[in-house]
Amino acid sequence: MSEKRFKGNGTVLSYSVVYAPPTGYKLRVPYTLALIKLEEGPTVLGLVDDVKPEEIKIGDKVEQVFRRWAEGKRSSIIHYGFAFRLV
Repeated sequence: MSEKRFKGNGTVLSYSVVYAPPTGYKLRVPYTLALIKLEEGPTVLGLVDDVKPEEIKIGDKVEQVFRRWAEGKRSSIIHYGFAFRLV
């Protein structure tokens, strides 16, 4: 197996809006998870950020972004991660 890098650009194949999240995500409700077909071929599941549920549709172009998710309440740890946004 070899390492492969992706640009992070892709197309929304399908999506779901989450209204009943697992523990730890209640402040982000509603949020959108999408299956995204990357330009390089693979399909990934990712959070689509900065979008209202009624604004996203199948076929939309997205790009990967780096986001601050949360700050620890009991520690000074800040959690970061990748998401997607509409282009």
